[in-house]
Amino acid sequence: MEPGVHQDKLEEFANWLTSIGDGTIGVDNDGYADFDNPPELLLKSTGDPIATIVKSTFPNFTGANIDESCFNTSAILASTLEVVNEVNEYMSNLTEGERKTYLSSDTTCKGDGSSLVLADVHTPEFLNTIRASGLPNHSLILKVGLPIMLIRNIDHSLGLCNRTRLVVTKLG
Repeated sequence: MEPGVHQDKLEEFANWLTSIGDGTIGVDNDGYADFDNPPELLLKSTGDPIATIVKSTFPNFTGANIDESCFNTSAILASTLEVVNEVNEYMSNLTEGERKTYLSSDTTCKGDGSSLVLADVHTPEFLNTIRASGLPNHSLILKVGLPIMLIRNIDHSLGLCNRTRLVVTKLG
């Protein structure tokens, strides 16, 4: 695609989003706007929506030869943690190499010891099932070559802050 054409498409998309936000398109339906998505903005799926999204967003990512530059300008936004996990699993399966699983700590803090009832309810097994935005999963499966994104600030001076995109180069 020629650079000017790409810029025109971005501008068209931005104008469409602005029109939705301004309320100039869509029919008001009890506080919600009903509108049709322009067909040219939709991806053509071959039956596997996750594969379609990944191939459209990262066309140079094959898993065999990692071109890290493909992660510099694109990201997949997901509506739920379930979709995030599906995308992560799909990309992990594309990446060659052996998986390594890292687990979170399996003990609870006995801080003040004032509530034995809570300790019985908040067992490590229960805590390991919790999945929430901003909270890492209990089990993290990684491979060399897999793209990852930091969700915590680690070291600002090194550029390791929230939403930094990286590629796994070594597992320990």
